[in-house]
Amino acid sequence: MILNGFVLYVASLSQSISLYSELLQQPPTRQSDDFALFMTPAGQALRLWQQDRVIPATEASAGGVEIVLSVDSIAELEAQWLRWQSLGLEPIQTIETLSFGETFTMIDSDGHRVRLMRLSV
Repeated sequence: MILNGFVLYVASLSQSISLYSELLQQPPTRQSDDFALFMTPAGQALRLWQQDRVIPATEASAGGVEIVLSVDSIAELEAQWLRWQSLGLEPIQTIETLSFGETFTMIDSDGHRVRLMRLSV
């Protein structure tokens, strides 16, 4: 068994597709009127599902997990800090050094946590 990705329940699929296309710097691999799939070159999947169309229905709230993206340099981390804010993400953690490296965390309009880090361990 292989873990290959996550599903985020979203209030506005079109808004979330636009945001995650920018964050991942690629369009969805597949999409329908209530679902979108982003596949990375490494085979990881991020799925977006219109929350009011999820089967079985859910009232789940966001924020219990994080989507984690990584970069190779501090300069890129700092550039993305500004870029992500311009995309409408809300900072909840400024750039700081933690035990695993430099990082920051923001939330999207659905309350999902998105972390960017430069791994140093």
